[in-house]
Amino acid sequence: MVNESETNKVDFFAYNQFSARDLPVPRFGKPQLITGGVSKPVRSIAWSCDGKRLATGTEFKGLRIWETRTSSPSSSRPTPHNGHIASLAFSPVDPNILVSGCKSSSAGAVVAVWDLTSPKEAIATFNISGDVLHLAFHPSGQHFAVVCPRSNRDEVFFYHLTERDGTQVWAMREDIGMGGPGVDIGFEEINSLRFSNSGKLVCAVSNDGSINAWAYPQRPRQLKLDEPLDNVGAGKGAAETLGSTPRSGTPDRDEGEKPPAENDVEMADDSAAQADPVEADGKAMAPVQLATLSAQEIEQEKKRARQLQRLRHAVCHSASLLALAFDPLGRFLAAGGQDALLSLLDTREWICQRTFDACTGAIRHLAFSPDGELIAIGGDDNYIAVVSIFSGQTIAKLLFSGAVMALCWHPKKNWLAWSVTGKSTMPQWYVAYQE
Repeated sequence: MVNESETNKVDFFAYNQFSARDLPVPRFGKPQLITGGVSKPVRSIAWSCDGKRLATGTEFKGLRIWETRTSSPSSSRPTPHNGHIASLAFSPVDPNILVSGCKSSSAGAVVAVWDLTSPKEAIATFNISGDVLHLAFHPSGQHFAVVCPRSNRDEVFFYHLTERDGTQVWAMREDIGMGGPGVDIGFEEINSLRFSNSGKLVCAVSNDGSINAWAYPQRPRQLKLDEPLDNVGAGKGAAETLGSTPRSGTPDRDEGEKPPAENDVEMADDSAAQADPVEADGKAMAPVQLATLSAQEIEQEKKRARQLQRLRHAVCHSASLLALAFDPLGRFLAAGGQDALLSLLDTREWICQRTFDACTGAIRHLAFSPDGELIAIGGDDNYIAVVSIFSGQTIAKLLFSGAVMALCWHPKKNWLAWSVTGKSTMPQWYVAYQE
């Protein structure tokens, strides 16, 4: 570990330093290497929302739950997965609900939903063609998104908790979707995806260096097949076709739902949806009459009609963006990628507040500390940089051998967990604690 002083930097501001705000400078001890409990490399890590459990996903479909009090595994679960568990996500409201997704094999990929209080079988499983790149939970804990890379257009599936025959079950949402083969309305490769703090937006970063935002309707939308279908990539006509009438530039709002918090992500007027449906190249698209289409064309039009309404496409980097994170307090969103720079943007105006150059290699993982004071940056470097978002000071460099595979903070304390790939045959994952 290396602690650094950066008073020689041009963007050093004395009033933002910890001492000027009567705060102690955070210090991290030597990272603790966790070697027991797993026999395969750790591909993914996630903390439960109460911080009492930590889940690790390994190569060859291994899933293990750890108790944070003892730093020892409490259980290992047989999984329905067919490949490496590439992504894990705990519900932000229920510490017992966990979602896992795997890389595909000849049998395909599987997304599994677990209730840690139930028997060891998953309470729901979904088969998906292709890999699972990323999982993201909605802040309500009632929805989650699955990002699947495709050869031409990456695809995002959405799942929600719904009631069937008086029982709450997890199911795929058939009324909405993002991207996928044959859908050419401007969706790019999606490298990382998050819901905004209010859950009204889905945000993602792409290979063109852009940050994108789509309106996310929490209520199911009804697609009326007896009316003309318009392209819903962005537009008022699309919203009306699906039975919703959002205000210009504003996502759908449920009845009785409170307006967004002051620091939540808002779209400016210039990012408002266009008045008429348009194609990706900006040309107006005429309504499609179902009676003139074949069954295959109707299915394709249905898929196009399910696409979420994109509200923002902001190119802010000259290289691919690979990682995205939201400040827990809703003030900032951070993005980093191949150019080794981290950008910190204001969530109201999407204006870059500052950039950080604490890394030399590609940034692939970002995570804010629970108080929003620090951000951990990991990627192709052989260290994780812990940076103060206000002072710009690099608080610590946590050294190891290899590249970061997963990175996450404890939800209530400044404890940082991560896993790495290296030449060692032993699985390597670490936890660093603030002193």
